Amino acid sequence: MGAELLVTLRQQYDIDLPSMELLRSEGTVADVARIVHLRLGLARPGDAPGPE
Repeated sequence: MGAELLVTLRQQYDIDLPSMELLRSEGTVADVARIVHLRLGLARPGDAPGPE
């Protein structure tokens, strides 16, 4: 499933996301979304990952 996610991100958004970056994350949908936002340039690295 992880490989399929990486291929889809590469095809649809032209993002080259290392698989180790996903493994280091918590594995939640919110965490994956945070990583994708960072790679797309839509979020700053210091932003909070979720709602407070």
